[in-house]
Amino acid sequence: ALRDALALIRYLRDQYGADGALQFTGRRGYRVWVFLKQPLNPSVFPGLVRSLLGSLKLETLELQASLDRRHLFRIPYTLHEDTGRIAWFLDSGLNPLSFSEWSYSLYEPLDPGVVKITRIENLIPKPLILKRGLKSTRLYGYIDSILREGLPDGRKRFILYIASRYLVNVKGYSMDGALEVLQGFLDASCRNYGNCGRVYQSWLRSVLNGVKAGGYMPWSLNALKDRDPDLHRIVEGVLNSG
Repeated sequence: ALRDALALIRYLRDQYGADGALQFTGRRGYRVWVFLKQPLNPSVFPGLVRSLLGSLKLETLELQASLDRRHLFRIPYTLHEDTGRIAWFLDSGLNPLSFSEWSYSLYEPLDPGVVKITRIENLIPKPLILKRGLKSTRLYGYIDSILREGLPDGRKRFILYIASRYLVNVKGYSMDGALEVLQGFLDASCRNYGNCGRVYQSWLRSVLNGVKAGGYMPWSLNALKDRDPDLHRIVEGVLNSG
C-alpha cells in the first residue's frame, strides 16, 4: 500500500505539478489527499478522479472508494479504534507530522484546468465559452423562449442548471444584466402560470457568481432530458404550448 501511495504522489507531481498529502490510516493503509486550487461541484469529481487515476495500474488503489460519496474516511489525527494509533500525515521522509506542523501550504494544489477530463457528469471545471452563432443557437435556442414565457414549476432548477449559465457564459451578460433577465423570467412565471413563490436576490447572485467562476455551460434539451426528465417535461410543455 505504501509503495503504491508513493507511486501515486510521484505521478501527480510529474504529470500535473501537484503534491499529494500522504496520510497513514492508523492501521495498515495509506491515503493520498489531493487539494484543489478552486472548489468544484461534487458532480465533477467522478470524471476528475477517473481522468487522474484511471490509467494507473496500482494493486492497492481503491478507485471506487474515491468515487463513492457514501464512503467514510478517517479524519486525520484521530485515533484508530482497533490499534490506538494516530492517523498522521507523513512528511517526505515518512515521519509523522504533528498537528501543529501540518499545513495546507506544505502542498502545491491541483489545478483542475490542466486535467483532460474524458468522462464528466454535468459540469466542466475549466471555463469554456461558446461563441454566439449557429452552434449556440442550435443548442440553446429554447432557453430564450422559456425566459420569456416562464415556467409553471421548476424555476430554481432551470435557473441553476440552464438560465444562469446561458446568460453569463454564453451570452456574456453582466451580473446586473443577468439579474434583470432572471427577474423577468420569474415575473413571467408568476404572470402566466401563477408560479409566484419568492426567489431571493442573494440566491440568484450566488448562483451567477458560481457558474461564472466555474465556467459551467447550460444543458441542451437533450442533456436536460437525460439529467432531469421531470424538468424536461415541464419545459417541453411550455415550448409546445406556444
